[in-house]
Amino acid sequence: MEKKRNLSIDLLRVIAAFSILILHGGACLPISGTIAATISQYGVPIFALITGYFYFKNPTKERRIKTISNILWLWFFWILVYFPQAIYSGSLNVFFNAHPNIKDVFWGFLNLIIYQGAGCFYGGWYLLSLAVCLLIIDFCRRHKVMWMGWIFTIVVYIAGLLTSNYQTVFPKLLPQYRSSIVTWGLFGTLVWCLTAYYVVKYEQVLRKYIKTWHWLVLAFGLTFTEFAITRVCKFNTNPAGFNNQYFITLPISIVIVFIYTLNHSKMADAKKAKFLRDISTLIYLVQFGVKDVLGNIYKISIPYYTYPYLFNTIIWTLIISLLIWFVSQLPYFNWLKKSYE
Repeated sequence: MEKKRNLSIDLLRVIAAFSILILHGGACLPISGTIAATISQYGVPIFALITGYFYFKNPTKERRIKTISNILWLWFFWILVYFPQAIYSGSLNVFFNAHPNIKDVFWGFLNLIIYQGAGCFYGGWYLLSLAVCLLIIDFCRRHKVMWMGWIFTIVVYIAGLLTSNYQTVFPKLLPQYRSSIVTWGLFGTLVWCLTAYYVVKYEQVLRKYIKTWHWLVLAFGLTFTEFAITRVCKFNTNPAGFNNQYFITLPISIVIVFIYTLNHSKMADAKKAKFLRDISTLIYLVQFGVKDVLGNIYKISIPYYTYPYLFNTIIWTLIISLLIWFVSQLPYFNWLKKSYE
């Protein structure tokens, strides 16, 4: 059992989790909307990059099975948790009314579960995507066909750019491909899994250069500059923080932030550091139920959020996440650890 963990990496997870909270609860608002459109876009990539990094550090068959199993278990567990909410909200009634025959029901239900999280756990796309994309890049690695991974990733990423921050270049791409294939689809984390593989491969070279805080200025500067360009040139006319997941420079910025964190890592007691990892996972998974409940209370319609809604989303997500963690430490509730480990 490990005695020390990288505290800095687990702290980075927590920061990423809170950035996603701001994205999901504060998009389109004057200040938080800008954060959601820029810094919050680091959240999911950082989560995916960290998972991919630790996998590719030791990509054995046993580790592959364990990593994919854990990811899919979290997806399945929280689908079950949120399923009653889908029934209560009427999402399933709407679904069945829109799919009159068996064939439509089958494909529609598959789409509902994979892309829409049974109508309420819409963050579940990330877990499925991470599992699928890790397997794709690892397959390319094992069979020495990384060029295939590169081609697939480039195609997906270009499609992502054209359906988010550069959507007005080819506007007809938006309704057809955005939700089901690229941004929230099965291949949404492909670029981050590929990036993780090469970060491991060239880690020592990258760590040799990315040491000072000036690199962080460069990383954030690239993101804010590109955000400004997409707005001034009207490549993306949506409210800030809404539908702008892909930046041309984002992979560079994510690598810089991650390598900088590695170069300034602090080791700590494994239990304390693992607590941060567990809480970051719970924050991501719990927020969707909190958002839906508060959305009904505040009469929120996406993307028109309010600051009271944002603040309460953050506070209640954190409270419930901490509550689940502390209860899971009790003798008869150890099974709750399966909801985040």
